[in-house]
Amino acid sequence: MAIVDFYRVEERSQRVVSALLAGLLFYWILGCLLLVQLTYAAVGALFTSGASLWIKPALAAVVVLLAVCFALSHYAWATRSVITRTLRLFEAAPLERGDPYHTLFRNTVDEIRIATGNRIPIRCVVVPCGSLNGFSLRDPHGNAIVGLTEGLLARLKRNEVQAVVAQLTGQVISKEALISTVTYSLFGSLEEFVDRMLDSTKRDPLHRDTQPLAGFMPILLMAKAFLRFGSFLNMALSRERVFRSDALAVELTRDPMGLAAALRRMSYGWRGSGTFGTATESVLFAPPGRGKHDRRMGFFAFLFRAQPPVEERLRRVLAMAGKSLAQVDELLKKPAAQRAVASDSRPSTDVLWKAFFHGSWQGPFTLAALAAMPELAPATFVCRMGASDIIPAGDDDILRRELFGKAHPHGKCPRCGGLLKEIRYEGVAVLTCGSCGGHLVPNDAVQRILVRTIFPMTKELKESTAKWKEAHRVRPKIERGRDAPDRLSCPRCSASMTRNFYSAQYFLEVDRCYNCKVTWFDGGELEILQALVEEATEEIMGAP
Repeated sequence: MAIVDFYRVEERSQRVVSALLAGLLFYWILGCLLLVQLTYAAVGALFTSGASLWIKPALAAVVVLLAVCFALSHYAWATRSVITRTLRLFEAAPLERGDPYHTLFRNTVDEIRIATGNRIPIRCVVVPCGSLNGFSLRDPHGNAIVGLTEGLLARLKRNEVQAVVAQLTGQVISKEALISTVTYSLFGSLEEFVDRMLDSTKRDPLHRDTQPLAGFMPILLMAKAFLRFGSFLNMALSRERVFRSDALAVELTRDPMGLAAALRRMSYGWRGSGTFGTATESVLFAPPGRGKHDRRMGFFAFLFRAQPPVEERLRRVLAMAGKSLAQVDELLKKPAAQRAVASDSRPSTDVLWKAFFHGSWQGPFTLAALAAMPELAPATFVCRMGASDIIPAGDDDILRRELFGKAHPHGKCPRCGGLLKEIRYEGVAVLTCGSCGGHLVPNDAVQRILVRTIFPMTKELKESTAKWKEAHRVRPKIERGRDAPDRLSCPRCSASMTRNFYSAQYFLEVDRCYNCKVTWFDGGELEILQALVEEATEEIMGAP
């Protein structure tokens, strides 16, 4: 589909939205009439023998009028609040200024808007999870959202991310996202909410007294059935919409192999089951799960699935590119070029400096050695080993970041008392102690760090991780809580931090402040946690 067809697509979108509203009215009228008729017939059969079991025209007219009011109220409420409810449901967050991954995302959206001459404001958000997926939303009031998961931003190559962003942004510009959002808002968003309430009734079967929603199970099941059948309004429209959006992404990027590679990665990657429910499928780039619904559709999947099989999408994109699936697989084997992240500041361990102290050159010194020298100042002349440039220490990129960065106003390292400085770790703003190497990380930023691999694992880190795993084969016992004998004080609020394991899977001891929502990692712990997660991810991705 050519870009010049946008106006025609917009007209078609408006017609489809009008048809959806008409279908919604019909659905409500039919459902209410059926419910009243069944109730009337049941009551009449019990108490009025011989009387007509059909509702009278006057009562039918009242039911129709009420059904129309319900439908219009349903439409007004659903379309007005769908973006707010969906972002809350996905726990989406705004982009962080200075994050290189988020900057790439924002710039790609802006480039597509400029290339198409579209002026609609599009807000970009990220979902803090490691899955590979994205979504787009647009309501009838002109509000538009494009969102990606942190896992997709971190694990896909640059051109693949651009292809996914182009597909989602193209949906917003062409108003395909308006159709999917309206249909999703009418039934899908409510169904997702009901699904989560149903899940809460199934948890902890040994303590039923802690399940306040268990008594509402019949009502929730009836609501689930009503909303599920209402989703039929979206099914046929959504599948064709996805194919059109893929074609539009190819038109915008002129890179069908980028989209093909992204679809191929998603065909064997985790796409957010748990984070995204099946009812949200119509607004997602790919259906949640892993591998399911990728190759073929059974009868029930054909009835209730809002998206075509990923394999069918991949086949059509490859037909546009004139390539084969084997060529895509060969392309995926090539390592991605390391992202240029000039703002990232993982401390370098292999750089050495000479410094001019007391009238003579001394050294070479490591970064840690220079950090321990009180006489080192920004005006001290230094020279990196292997280089010929003599510059003030304050002009050296690494020394300026690590030693002369701006001290954070909230204070000192809870472990050694050193000053905390704000740096970029894997593109994420964290507070780091230059003395002991500990990190204070916001809880919502930990997941972003764990899914990113700007810097590959070094041999030393692999050895440290192997030693840690060997030493922790048996789950250790720790003094938990705020009463631990060596408890730390939060650098932000000075309250006692809580000592516990990072998770049930990774029993790495960390300290958390639940008031400030931050986690303290001692020196080397965050790197080990990254290595553990990366190893687990490689095992999962390599599994059949």
